[in-house]
Parts: sequence; C-alpha cells; structure tokens
Amino acid sequence: MKIGELSAKTGVSIRSIRYYEEKKLMNPKRLENGYRIYNEEDVERVKAVQLFLELGLSLDEIFPVISCGSFQPIDPHSDCAATALSLY
Repeated sequence: MKIGELSAKTGVSIRSIRYYEEKKLMNPKRLENGYRIYNEEDVERVKAVQLFLELGLSLDEIFPVISCGSFQPIDPHSDCAATALSLY
C-alpha cells in the first residue's frame, strides 16, 4: 500500500508518517520511482507509535522500544529489556 492508504488506515497524517520514517521508526520499501510501499506490519507499527505517544513517550523514547518485540527489529543491537525497564 502507498503512504496515502497507510494514512487512511491508521488515521495518521502523511506528514507524520514521513516524520516517523525520518526518526527511524519505520523503514518502508521503495519502488524504482521512489514511492514508499507499506504492508500490514507497518499499519501495526504506526498504531503502536500512536499508542506510545498517547502514553506520553517521545519519539526518541519510542525508538528503542519499537525496535524490538513482535515487530521486525529496526536496530538489531538494541537492548530491549534494559530500555523497557528504564521506561517502566
């Protein structure tokens, strides 16, 4: 799905989704023409980011948490347990 479809499915603006990518919270595939392509896992990732924002975390605090767990890791060197405990 393209970014507009992801925005419609999640209720999150295209601008915010692009910002999440800039902050390394997302890593969409790109077509030859540069278009971003998202999948259902990205829908869940955006929803998780929104949940954490609602809980009061910043995007910088969300990064190490969302980089591990049931999502495909973005940062394989992240220490998930230590991050989760410090946030808790």
